[in-house]
Amino acid sequence: MGYVQWSLSDPATSETYSFSINPNDGGSPAFKKKISYVPTSSPRGRQIVFEGNSDPVTLDFSGLIVEPAFLHVLKSWYDKRRQVRLTDDLGRSFWIYIIEFVPERLRIASNPWKHKFTIKSMILDWES
Repeated sequence: MGYVQWSLSDPATSETYSFSINPNDGGSPAFKKKISYVPTSSPRGRQIVFEGNSDPVTLDFSGLIVEPAFLHVLKSWYDKRRQVRLTDDLGRSFWIYIIEFVPERLRIASNPWKHKFTIKSMILDWES
């Protein structure tokens, strides 16, 4: 199996973007339960535990930006105010809403545009 690029697609505009450099960290769903505790008057200090609705499933990933065009593309996808489809190198397809884009400049004289980035998103639906 060869190199498979991550891609983003926007069904509202039919726009698609394939990553030139795949993210190097993250990229799998994160699940978190909502748990709350209530103390009792038990002499041993026992607690009653409640489980509520789970938090939304999130998908975070990070990688490198080595050219200004990629930085601008990621920012433009962040600016979309609607769900988009993310397909990863494992063929998994996620409907996500991007909630955070954090580019961080790396001071490297040979490549002034080098950044590392993190994207945080909420998964609305997915297909394995």
